[in-house]
Amino acid sequence: LAGILISSSFYGLVAYLALRFLASRDGHNASESESLQVGAVDVVPAATATPMNADPGTAGQLGRRAFFRQSVTTGALLVGGGGVVGVGVYSMLIEPSCVKISRHTLNIRGLDPALQGLRIIQLTDFHHGPWTSLSFIERIVEQSNALRPDLVVLTGDYVHASPAYITPVCRALGELRATVGVVGVLGNHDWWEDAPRTRQALRAAGVRLLDNQRLFVDCDRGLVSSTQRGLCVAGVGDYWEDRVDLRTALDGGSPDMPRLVLSHNPDVADTRLRERQDNQ
Repeated sequence: LAGILISSSFYGLVAYLALRFLASRDGHNASESESLQVGAVDVVPAATATPMNADPGTAGQLGRRAFFRQSVTTGALLVGGGGVVGVGVYSMLIEPSCVKISRHTLNIRGLDPALQGLRIIQLTDFHHGPWTSLSFIERIVEQSNALRPDLVVLTGDYVHASPAYITPVCRALGELRATVGVVGVLGNHDWWEDAPRTRQALRAAGVRLLDNQRLFVDCDRGLVSSTQRGLCVAGVGDYWEDRVDLRTALDGGSPDMPRLVLSHNPDVADTRLRERQDNQ
């Protein structure tokens, strides 16, 4: 919806500026044509003068200008309206049905050799609602399971527009399969619809929430609440609607244990970087 509003404003502005330009050109051309016509009458001998409204050359010139102005005006309106419709169709009907899978290999300093090759899948921003169907999300779950992940991390915005979409999408996410487990955090849309209800539905679906909390993947690839060797998987609350408590989230485990932090909003990383720079 935000994309449609922004696009509508942009293309509407384009059409408005085009019309304003044409209006200013109309006034300029009208005064210019009048002075040229008057000048012509002044310099043409009286014996050969013809009325201005009967001059076929002038009439043809004005006709072409009017046709040009009408064509450009129509074109501006079509561009504005077509842009709005096109972006609206893409953002509501095409983009939500696109699934993009990107693969990355990360070298994590200090990772225990027992966890080498750990396969993690991140899924985010489902926005189940009027424009994203449950069948589409179920297809994402199937594709994720086909990749045979060790750990699935969910980073928020599961619903959009109504709390009525919470239970269905959480049930669908309950079908995710990972050898270690499925963990997640909430996003701002989950707070806007009903954060407590979303938490309850995700927990019922087997998703372990990590908002300002942490769990650990131990060297046996189990998901545990405490260990001195392995990988810390932490999460923080939503940057806009919750609190971000990195100290609590990152607590526990050995100091040199690598830590994976989940956040719906990437601005959390920038905030953490600024805090470290301020303390130095």
